[in-house]
Amino acid sequence: MKHLLFTLLIATALCTSIALATQQQTAKAGKYTVEMTTQPSPLTIGQAKFLITVKDGDKPVSGAGVSLHADMVAMSMPEVAKATPGAQAGQYTATMDLGMGGEWKLIATVKGMADMDMPGDGKATFSLTVLPSPTLPANMPAPSSTPTNLPWVLIIGVLVFIGISVALLIARARSSNAQE
Repeated sequence: MKHLLFTLLIATALCTSIALATQQQTAKAGKYTVEMTTQPSPLTIGQAKFLITVKDGDKPVSGAGVSLHADMVAMSMPEVAKATPGAQAGQYTATMDLGMGGEWKLIATVKGMADMDMPGDGKATFSLTVLPSPTLPANMPAPSSTPTNLPWVLIIGVLVFIGISVALLIARARSSNAQE
């Protein structure tokens, strides 16, 4: 019984940490390593902020030209944005309006020297999932301090808890039947 509770606790904690994680991906663009982080996370229909970090090896790349092109996988709904330098060296930010839920492809084009084509420039491709946004009545303001992914964390944690509990109960029943 102790093993069952410990296993359930570990599984619930793992699923919770996965659900709370930001949507972050890394890809290569020519000679550069590009890391993309989104806000909000998970992405929902509407305004999305992208934080792009560009590195050449371990060194952040300042002064690069970074542009983003997002398009739905199932139908054409292109969004284009030019990223502006962020707070730290090698960081760039852009905002886009993702108008529909579903699977999106984001292409980050990186030019090492702003608008000049240089050897080693390239494009990094990322996959995004945009969830439908919750709808609120027109006279009800959106909650400002509630984390957007908390309900999903709870749902995932409960489903994992139930699934593992059922699996362990079945295994225990089979084990006791085999001993008889």
